[in-house]
Amino acid sequence: MLPTMSPSPDATRPKGPQRTCVGCREESHRGDLVRFAFDGERLVPDARGTLPGRGVWVHARAACVRRAVRGGGVHRALRTAIALDERAMIDALRVAVSARVDSYLLAGARARRVVFGTDETCEAVRAGSCRCVLVAEDARASREAVEEAATARGVRVVVHGDKAALGRLFRKMEVGALGVVDDALAGALLEATATLVALAEGE
Repeated sequence: MLPTMSPSPDATRPKGPQRTCVGCREESHRGDLVRFAFDGERLVPDARGTLPGRGVWVHARAACVRRAVRGGGVHRALRTAIALDERAMIDALRVAVSARVDSYLLAGARARRVVFGTDETCEAVRAGSCRCVLVAEDARASREAVEEAATARGVRVVVHGDKAALGRLFRKMEVGALGVVDDALAGALLEATATLVALAEGE
């Protein structure tokens, strides 16, 4: 199933369940936070927010994870002292969000809402059907060509993964660039990749 586009966490966010980040202590819509469940010994990422037991909510930002660990927010929320590893928590979030990006891309490919290759992507951009573009980190030539076309049309470009990894995902030799031709899928991808950038801040 393709993702439903999520609105930005601003005044347009519909009313819904609110949660408090144990890092920065700001209250946000639960869709803007990630839950960690406590299994009795350690914290486990709960991307869907469905695991049983006590848990804590934190913004998917490295700074909030660090504050949650160093400032004692996790211990206060759980009312117990447990060993915490902020690097492991950040890495776990990164893995979970990266897997989410892959699942979105695969769903889009199955629904024929993704076009592959530099030429095809640039053509979709110029035709006005492309909603966002994703390029591999090591696809320098593709990135230059795609960014030139995308800039002229005001289409967002995000960098994610490498050519070999994207190729394996789609069972191709390599994928240097792809274009998303669906609003909901583009919104979900942009949100997820922005989260990955936020997790890398300060590294």
